[in-house]
Amino acid sequence: MRTARKATLPEITENTGFSFPTVKKLVTLGVSHGVFSVCEEKNVSEKAGRRAQVYKINPQYMYLAVIVIDIDTIFTRVYDFCLDTVCSRQREIFDPCALSIIDEETDMIFKTYKNLRSLVMVLPAPIFKGKIRKNFRLPSLEGIDFRERFADKTNALIKVENDMNILTLSALRDERVENKNSVIASFQQGFSGFGAGFVSEGRLLTGFSGYAGEIHNLPIASDISGKEIPKDAFTMIAASIVSVYNPEYLFVYAPENFITAEYIEENLRSRIPDYAVPKIFIKQAFISDMFTGAEIYCRKDMEIDF
Repeated sequence: MRTARKATLPEITENTGFSFPTVKKLVTLGVSHGVFSVCEEKNVSEKAGRRAQVYKINPQYMYLAVIVIDIDTIFTRVYDFCLDTVCSRQREIFDPCALSIIDEETDMIFKTYKNLRSLVMVLPAPIFKGKIRKNFRLPSLEGIDFRERFADKTNALIKVENDMNILTLSALRDERVENKNSVIASFQQGFSGFGAGFVSEGRLLTGFSGYAGEIHNLPIASDISGKEIPKDAFTMIAASIVSVYNPEYLFVYAPENFITAEYIEENLRSRIPDYAVPKIFIKQAFISDMFTGAEIYCRKDMEIDF
């Protein structure tokens, strides 16, 4: 129904594979809860002249919001139940006003979208059980627990997640990833080092603390962190990721014209066995992919809630 927006019971039955009685029962339940409504009737048999009710989905049944904080910009998007964007904006963010700027953005969301069910906050920082451990770009946010901060303002589920974890989820939407149940890794050169994320069988793969892969803590990366990164060092870090996690796919976020997938693959083959070399893709669409990953992240919450 999110895709079709409106359909008859026979059409839903045909496209879901459920029996007609089951579809009728579920749609009736959905109407009672405001998920669906009757919008019109249409002919379903020209010969018999039979008509059927058409049901449409209610996009305002619930809203989901995503706030992505980058180096110096905060991006806000709100989605309706059909996952259409109903609000999109961005503004500059900086210390020591970071917290007040985030409060302004969230207040707008809480006041405007009363049926908000989930708010995902994505930050370039280690996140431990929802609390920001350390943020090199916005140190005023260290130690903040947004779930606790917004508890009195909304009944929505508040989730705080590391940016590379969210970014890696976007690979599940990439048409080049044929096996969504494989291990997928992505890494990129960030403001203060390297970040990485891992997805296995469609789920984020993290350590006990929930951090993304802290690749910049590897000795080879620590020696060059914050400096101009030569391509050879870049591929050695890639080799470390591949050796440890053995992903089937590796997405590398790097500056345009800095490095190619062919260059990385050639260097990997000189360091690791051929059978362990993943399919490699170079990307630059950091922010747009972040929202793609956040949408996937939100969709899981929607399925649980619904």
